Amino acid sequence: MNSALKALTTLASSSVVAMALASESNAATMVQMFDYDIPETATPFPEPFDFTLPGFDSALGMLTGITIQTTVNSTGIVSIFNATGTNQDFINATSAVTLTVTAPTTTINTTATAIEPSGTVIPGQNDFPGQMGTQVSNTIIEPGDFGAYIGGMLNLSFMANALAGSYSGTAPSGVFFGGSANVGGNVAIIYTYEVEDNVPGNPPRTPEPGTIAGLLAIGATGLASRRRKS
Repeated sequence: MNSALKALTTLASSSVVAMALASESNAATMVQMFDYDIPETATPFPEPFDFTLPGFDSALGMLTGITIQTTVNSTGIVSIFNATGTNQDFINATSAVTLTVTAPTTTINTTATAIEPSGTVIPGQNDFPGQMGTQVSNTIIEPGDFGAYIGGMLNLSFMANALAGSYSGTAPSGVFFGGSANVGGNVAIIYTYEVEDNVPGNPPRTPEPGTIAGLLAIGATGLASRRRKS
């Protein structure tokens, strides 16, 4: 890993969210989140962006669910090379840069996509930058894989590979389509677990019930707001 990427790996977020959800049983359902911010970086990354997040502390209670939430912020660039020597029209130019998050038991794939509906390109290289987008995905970890997420620190990685992207469009022969992107975002791991209710030292239930889907939406909104302020 080069020195620039090594410096970036020191930016791990220390934010932890713990909330209690009401339950009809004698156990209270808790949610704990750890997340990591990935600064926006031009693609292709020379190598994977490696980072760590804490595993679940089994002393807290019984683990019942794990979600990995990936938020990708991208500024896509559509590139068109015109080798014909004269101006040419095109339509539906699309650049889709491949993004991969690797966790202990799963690989999450998505894309940073930019579309230029139509236009005219002069001879040579033509770039159409500034197509911004945000994608949020939630990956549920199967109970049989929980063991890989308990204790210690978890190794994860984020990779954006423009060389493995998909690029297309419609134009006369001699016009070629490509692209790239500036990509950043956030990766969060969310643990759901149960603790015995009414046990001294355990957090009290909240008076109003919540849902995991609601917490994920709130988390994504908060992260987006934090980036706008920064």
